[in-house]
Formats: sequence, structure tokens, C-alpha cells
Amino acid sequence: MLTFACVTLLLKRGQDTVLGARALRTLFETEVESAVADELLRVGDGAKSIDLVLDENGGKIVAGAGRKNNKR
Repeated sequence: MLTFACVTLLLKRGQDTVLGARALRTLFETEVESAVADELLRVGDGAKSIDLVLDENGGKIVAGAGRKNNKR
């Protein structure tokens, strides 16, 4: 069974997206899968909400989808 987690990252520049990916690796103690990493690298200014699909143990990110939030 898959479980879902939602992580909201505030990313300002491309350099911060790399730091965000590293933070996700630390948070889930696993390597970020390419779908999530690609989504992080596409982020520009503003907030980004990324829904992560984890395996049943919560130990591996198996899918990811992102969407840009409206700026306030």
C-alpha cells in the first residue's frame, strides 16, 4: 500500500532547489527519485508544493508531482 506525504518548500533560486532536494534526501533518508528531483529543478521563484508518493515503509520516494502555488 502506498502512503502520501505533502512537503511545501519555499524556493527562491535554482541553487535553493538543490538544497531542497538535499533536505528531502535527509528527511526521508533516501535518494530523491528522478521525477521529484526534476520537479525541484524546474522550480523558479515562489512556493512549490510537491506531493510525494512513498512506498509502504515510507523509505523510498517512488513518484512525485509538483504544482506552483499562487503568490500572495
